[in-house]
Amino acid sequence: MAIADKIQGMATKAVNKMLGGRVEKWPVGKQAKAMRNLAYVHPKAMPIVRSNLLKDLPEEMRQLSKGGKTREEIKMHYWGCEAFVALWTMDLKMEEATFDELIRGAIECQ
Repeated sequence: MAIADKIQGMATKAVNKMLGGRVEKWPVGKQAKAMRNLAYVHPKAMPIVRSNLLKDLPEEMRQLSKGGKTREEIKMHYWGCEAFVALWTMDLKMEEATFDELIRGAIECQ
């Protein structure tokens, strides 16, 4: 394992321990800003952020759907947040259509 990977692992562990799972309770905009800031700490961080979002967002979307939100309301929950849109499009280089497909897939898999 490269030294940079060890440092990233230690930093990730420290942040997770310090925040203690509270990040999920933050508003979407605050979460997106934190991800944008942390993503530039390590050159391999952006693919990790992308992977984690693509893995975790569908479950969040399913929970919103179970709570009675429509597909459009779920999209606006995220897409209505400028910081999230900037993270998704500028930093992660993903398209709005990819986000729409993620919502569709998450809701249909319930």
